[in-house]
Amino acid sequence: MVSFLDLEAYLGGEYLHPGSRAATEILLRYLQIRPGEYVLEIGCGTGATAALVSRRIGTCVIGMDLSPVMLAASRVRQTVHLVQANGNHRLPFQDQVFDVLYAESVVALLDAPGLIHEAVRVLRPGGRLAFIERIWKPSVTPALAKEINTLSIRLFGIPAATDRIYDVKSWLDILRSAGLVDVQAVAVDAILPASPDKVSTLPRVLSRLCLRARRAWRYVCHPALLGRSLYYKNIIRQTTTYWSYLESYFFFGQKAGG
Repeated sequence: MVSFLDLEAYLGGEYLHPGSRAATEILLRYLQIRPGEYVLEIGCGTGATAALVSRRIGTCVIGMDLSPVMLAASRVRQTVHLVQANGNHRLPFQDQVFDVLYAESVVALLDAPGLIHEAVRVLRPGGRLAFIERIWKPSVTPALAKEINTLSIRLFGIPAATDRIYDVKSWLDILRSAGLVDVQAVAVDAILPASPDKVSTLPRVLSRLCLRARRAWRYVCHPALLGRSLYYKNIIRQTTTYWSYLESYFFFGQKAGG
């Protein structure tokens, strides 16, 4: 059986996080990446964001992911340096290597406190960090979180969010305790409605059409994938109530000492 993430890798799925491409643009606007800076993306998936950064800014981007299927999809883009590694373990980089580090819907699926401390370790003093994450609403109980995560793992192969109840305040505390300053948390829904990046410009329309054309062609080449895709869409519709216990946030911060 093809897992949800493997399916998206085969289909070349891009911006698989709350707010999609528009949220990525906001994240990059905060980070203000400059040419020549050294950048790490944790959980790069199919490499869409890393390739965007590399093309637009002309800087070195390291894309890290555990999935060999995702990394194979990333290699097609040919603009990203790739590393296979587990975000729940010590990151395979020396101390204070990166100027910028970001992740999109990855940290909440792993050991969030441990990974955040590792992220700060590999950042240079003054380095910038940004995440987009689905997190638990403050009203969620441990029992309900366990139920939702168990269901998500059974249906999609990944948890819905952290195994412990980390609401927005908890996330901010973890970021500060790891050594980050100027920490901010902003609800995705609070930014996107007012963001001009939601406007469909011609390049964005063409990009979406190209993505849909590529997916359609892959369905033609692998008809079984269409059935799996329809299956997951149906499952998502059937379980909508469970996802209402989650909310999506941007988290921003800077390593002390810069």
